[in-house]
Amino acid sequence: MNEKQFTISEVIDSFGITKHSWVLFIILSLAQVLDGYDFMIINSTNLFVAHTFWPNDPNPGALMGSLTTWGLLGMVIGGAIGGILSDRIGRKKMLIIAVMFYGFFTLPQAFSNDLAFFAAFRLIAGLGVGSCIPIVTTVFAETMPSKHRGLFIACGQACMVGGWVVAGLVANPICNAEVPLLGDFTNAVTYIATTAAGETVEQTMYANWRLCYLIGGIPLVYGIVLFFLMKETPHWYANAGRFDDAVKVLADIERVSLGTETKRDPSCLVVPPRPKKTTPSVLFSNKYIIGTCAIWSLYFVGQFCVYGMNAWLPAWFSGIGYSPSEAVALRPLSCSEASRAWRHSKPSEEPQTGRWSYLCLSSRSSWALSARFSLFATPTGNRWINSQMRRLETS
Repeated sequence: MNEKQFTISEVIDSFGITKHSWVLFIILSLAQVLDGYDFMIINSTNLFVAHTFWPNDPNPGALMGSLTTWGLLGMVIGGAIGGILSDRIGRKKMLIIAVMFYGFFTLPQAFSNDLAFFAAFRLIAGLGVGSCIPIVTTVFAETMPSKHRGLFIACGQACMVGGWVVAGLVANPICNAEVPLLGDFTNAVTYIATTAAGETVEQTMYANWRLCYLIGGIPLVYGIVLFFLMKETPHWYANAGRFDDAVKVLADIERVSLGTETKRDPSCLVVPPRPKKTTPSVLFSNKYIIGTCAIWSLYFVGQFCVYGMNAWLPAWFSGIGYSPSEAVALRPLSCSEASRAWRHSKPSEEPQTGRWSYLCLSSRSSWALSARFSLFATPTGNRWINSQMRRLETS
């Protein structure tokens, strides 16, 4: 038996990228796609949901924004508690709970007929959506070789953005279908709308948006897939004092991926002591106050553009002359330059020029959004992630 001391990261680095790495990447990436879909589906359907809830309001813009707010609030709370709970019960258990949780509470939204019912379940489902993001990132950091951690984390986060696109691509044909897709369940709705000329007209649509939220229940099934395909991370086992289980997981990964099995003594596993407990007030100490303010400001502006503006884009496009189908079709594109694109587009006067102007600007901002996520994949970003992992293992 090898009596040499070792850390979890050293063993994982010796394996390199294995079959286990790719299987984990695929199942976690799909979890992120489903997570992104569940969050962004409201921004892809809110125009139609608003017409269902408030058919007599020709300009439900402010009310549409409120539909999105509740999910965001749930994400904030879920993101805060998801990581804490995963430290206590395990990454695998918490991820499965979070995925199935938001899938289960997305289904009732399909049956909503008023804001109170819809908002309550958006808030509850948001708890699970927000919990998934830090857990997936943590699992990537704890199970991937140090040279590639940043790349896998960046790709994993990009898959969530992919879920946003999927939400738009799914919602557009469903919401704009001219026939009820599920019979009486997707009932006809007569509502008052405002034309580009400022006139109010009576129009009819079908509440096919309900189908989008039934699709949002797929994570209930995917949680079962995670249960059978995902392993608990050896890092979590080690930090929980379960050294035998940590070594067993390492042996399983090595046997399945490399066809070998190295005997390791659990007593030789090096685990850092638990860090000294601190309170959030340390973020505002003289040592960290500048960094705290800088990071919070950066993320506030970024999240306002990415999440806040996306909630309003369908209403903006509709207000400047696009049809509902066009407004929803344009929404999946990256929208960080939406306000600038709006200044350059006049679809009621020059429909082709305005549309292509927006598409070009959105394509450019898509590259910018991709660059933000790719920072983790750069050598500098990867070194920063690895330095944090080393601090945990050697402090």
